[in-house]
Amino acid sequence: MVSLFSHFAKMVRMASKILMAISQGLLAILMFLSIADVIGRYLFNRPIFGTLEMSEVLLVSIVFFGSAYTLYLDKQITMELLYNRLSPSAKKTVNIITRLMAFSIFSLMVWKVTEKAFYFKETNRLIPSLLWPIYPFMLFVSFGLILISLELLIQIVYLFKDPKQVISEGGN
Repeated sequence: MVSLFSHFAKMVRMASKILMAISQGLLAILMFLSIADVIGRYLFNRPIFGTLEMSEVLLVSIVFFGSAYTLYLDKQITMELLYNRLSPSAKKTVNIITRLMAFSIFSLMVWKVTEKAFYFKETNRLIPSLLWPIYPFMLFVSFGLILISLELLIQIVYLFKDPKQVISEGGN
């Protein structure tokens, strides 16, 4: 059972790494798109049509594709002022509680975003100026949220098993 869970954790973390690489590529595309739009707008008086909408889609994808890997590396923002003064058992309790709360919230977000994506598919909702369907981009967000939820679940299991293992695995 332990090796099965370890294999599952490796698969989730590999998917997180792949999504992070995609996120980095999307960030490069966003950068070049913005530069091209500024050059077109101010030098040639011809901006790129739909840049704002494309930027919005890219930004959402960048954030949700990169968040699971950030969580895996334990590089999210933390408030350490009080946390560092806690005993090891209190730190473990705080880590479990915060991850359980986060897991609950992200699981609800998966459900609602996926539900909304299918609603937008049924109603043929489009991005106004580009006339692109919205639902695929919302499903990308759902996939990123699923990976975040799975990473939180992995960390919760490891915290119950060994509190140091969650942090020591990050970055490998």
